[in-house]
Amino acid sequence: MSRILIVFASVDGQAARVAERIRATLAQAGHAAATIGAVAPGLARALEESDAVIVGGAIRYGRHVQDLESVVRTHVAAIEARPNAFFSVSLSAGGPGARPAVAARYAEELAERSGWHPQGTAIFAGALRYTRYNPIIRIMMRLIVGIAGGDTDTTRDYEYTDWRAVERFAGEFGSRLEAARAA
Repeated sequence: MSRILIVFASVDGQAARVAERIRATLAQAGHAAATIGAVAPGLARALEESDAVIVGGAIRYGRHVQDLESVVRTHVAAIEARPNAFFSVSLSAGGPGARPAVAARYAEELAERSGWHPQGTAIFAGALRYTRYNPIIRIMMRLIVGIAGGDTDTTRDYEYTDWRAVERFAGEFGSRLEAARAA
């Protein structure tokens, strides 16, 4: 089986949870899968030691986390040298007031800015963690989400991620790797 590295950048934890679900799904299929944060020491070495890589991260205020963009730009050659895929986690992708075309555009913009054109892309809905935000972020998120027609009760959290879609993405990536090995 393949050694698959999942590189992620998370703001409030949902992209990290998605990366972990991808890792667990691939591991269950027999792959040696590992996650690593975009700013973790040893990232370059981990990339070189992997057979395949999945990169993903969160959107905040209409753009992927800067650490994710930096990692992709810095390591684009290593990423493209092996089977690869990208996942994006965005409130625009699902839930009330969803704007999937906007979420897709964020992924396209990352590709344009970084020069990386992933072999596969998945876009997953994120979560609203009102109870974990500091007061300023809570107010800002409530305003942004309210304008979009989303959930604004700040006394609770909302999760919109389709976990079956995350598992399907991971399973399909693993299957493509195995098919390529068998060919």
